[in-house]
Amino acid sequence: MPAIYRPEILQLTLWSFHRGLLSQFESKTLIINLDPGNNEASSARQQEQTLKICRHYFDKVISRFPCEPGFGAAVRWVWSEALEFNRPFFHLEDDWVLNRKLDRHLVFENFAHPAVGSIRLQRRPNVQTTLSQSLSLNPVFLNPEFIAEALTNFRSDLDPEKQFQYEPLNSQLKRWRHYIYPGVVACAPYRFGIVSDTGTHWRKSKSIEKRFVGGRSFWVSRPNRRLSTIKSSLILKLKLRLYKLRSFMNC
Repeated sequence: MPAIYRPEILQLTLWSFHRGLLSQFESKTLIINLDPGNNEASSARQQEQTLKICRHYFDKVISRFPCEPGFGAAVRWVWSEALEFNRPFFHLEDDWVLNRKLDRHLVFENFAHPAVGSIRLQRRPNVQTTLSQSLSLNPVFLNPEFIAEALTNFRSDLDPEKQFQYEPLNSQLKRWRHYIYPGVVACAPYRFGIVSDTGTHWRKSKSIEKRFVGGRSFWVSRPNRRLSTIKSSLILKLKLRLYKLRSFMNC
């Protein structure tokens, strides 16, 4: 899990995914990289608060607290640590919420198909497709063989998701297939996807904007009126409550 210090976001993420998915696993290990926010290293208190939240949901927590932020470096470290277990693993960033309960067996059935690199949980409702052309870092189950091959040319200085769409990774990993779960479903339409992104609301509440330049992603502060910031913070609190209520009712 690549993360930054924002306990209210992390708590909801782990609560919803534990309730609707992770509780189905007997033994759970979390690998978390906590990047500093505002270019300041996380304090000992922040680190301990983060670990306390994580240990509530996981049997074992492997953690790293770098002094400088770096999304690509965080992803590389988390994946490298996960490969030590030599089995499919779940990539989850700290700003997502699970909207309804999943059966882990139905998800893992897709790994029975040849050359399946990933199985991602869809955030858009009623998607009428089963396959994606490239890896997406929505909450996603990853094949360790696919990740081991990808890391040979993975660059820590580039955006970890977007670089899979370009060379050399695009050609190198062409044989791998990427499933969308649940894909085409024969049931009543849902008003929302399996997962929802809470990070967008959080950035607005902090007057932060995400930008991409030259294959790199970074956050920049944007000028904003105090009243607008207060409004965005209140909206964030409301959204988090609504996400939790939705997850509670469906998981």
